Amino acid sequence: MNHIVVVDASGLLPCPGSTPKYWLDQEGRAWPDVHFQPDFSPALVTYFQYKATDTSKSIWSEITNSAGVLVEQLDTLHNVENSTILFLCHGLGTFIALRALSMLGSNWKFKCSKSNTVLVLFGTPLIYQNQNMFRKLLRACATTELGLPTKADNPTAEDLAILADVVKDAEGRKLEVVCVCEKQKSLLGRGAPSFLTGPAPRFSIGQQSMKMSGAEYVPVDQDHLNCARWNDTVYNHASALLKRHHPMNPTTYIGPTDINKDAEQVSVHVKSRPNHPIQLKSSSGAPILPPPLLEFPRNEFFVGRRDVLDHIENTLVRRDEEPSRPHAFALHAPPGYGKTQVARQFAEEHMGHFKSILWLFADSEIKILNGCAAHAVYLGLTKKGESADWAKEAKDVLWDWYRKTDRPWLVIFDNAMDQKLINDWWPHGPAGAILITTNDPTFATNNVAGDGAKLVEIERRL
Repeated sequence: MNHIVVVDASGLLPCPGSTPKYWLDQEGRAWPDVHFQPDFSPALVTYFQYKATDTSKSIWSEITNSAGVLVEQLDTLHNVENSTILFLCHGLGTFIALRALSMLGSNWKFKCSKSNTVLVLFGTPLIYQNQNMFRKLLRACATTELGLPTKADNPTAEDLAILADVVKDAEGRKLEVVCVCEKQKSLLGRGAPSFLTGPAPRFSIGQQSMKMSGAEYVPVDQDHLNCARWNDTVYNHASALLKRHHPMNPTTYIGPTDINKDAEQVSVHVKSRPNHPIQLKSSSGAPILPPPLLEFPRNEFFVGRRDVLDHIENTLVRRDEEPSRPHAFALHAPPGYGKTQVARQFAEEHMGHFKSILWLFADSEIKILNGCAAHAVYLGLTKKGESADWAKEAKDVLWDWYRKTDRPWLVIFDNAMDQKLINDWWPHGPAGAILITTNDPTFATNNVAGDGAKLVEIERRL
């Protein structure tokens, strides 16, 4: 099992500051979800969000408080004692994660070690040799990430010592670390500490400020606010470390497909059909289908969303007429609002109704084709072939089954972005239902689904 825990400094102030959306790619999607979940399935991506409430406390003491919350929540992650955790930490969020790891004791399920912990640190000052410069860089991070005014909340000598100690603790554990260093300087303007203002920007967390024993260094052409945005070089480094500690094993996949992004030819790994030969017939002559395959890991902390789940159910399950086109529903919201987990919860609640559930990562045509081909084999409609066109042929067999069967089926297009792509790959059949998750509200119009709802943001903890 892989857990991806994303930590930044948002929440260290009782009132929201100017924290941007760090974890986005060029298309406005949360890149840890988009890439790690399909590439390292089963993997759970969690965004840790601490909510400070006491206005009398400094942000430096809140780092310790939030680390305590993180420690407690790490222990509740699914199968954490047998998992690898990759921490993605931006700026001051690194100290929350490192402080949490230093607080783990023998009574906790997760035992931090070199064999199960990987850290990717984005723009965090780690050098304590010069106390004055360390303080300045920490203040600069606080100003940039939280919008603190001039001279607000300076770290004390005790604060500096605590933060330096957690860095030393991580070095002592010899953890796998990637330090992502900024090449661009930040221009903060009015309200910034005086040493950051002037005719030219002077603040950046470069490699000279991120020295850590045994770490790899990846420079990115970004400033402090944007150094954690999508970068394929950073992702490749993080992926290599994660594979080293927890190699991908096709027999443990929740989903049946593996996308070979570098190859033009489709590459599909099929999850074994449990104890059923191809299209075994029942006494009535109807094919015996394997159990519905739910192809996306569950977030252990999913709660609520009953109104939206009921809305989807009324559209896709409790329907009166039998259409020639499947009933469809588009769930739309900005990245990080939990659309995928709502779709997953709906599918889980209705596994008894739908006899076939197909989960498709819908941001590219090859991923959709892979998913369809693998699902056709899983259902026993065809066998995996060796020809270059076998995947397309398998998809056609699946589409034909959708058109003819009277057994309820569900197709989930997750992270849909291109309306034409989804319409081109739209399955038809009177027993079908289609659920779409997307950032784009126009998917709910008659151009695509014809029905849908906007998912509102709720306060989330790890």
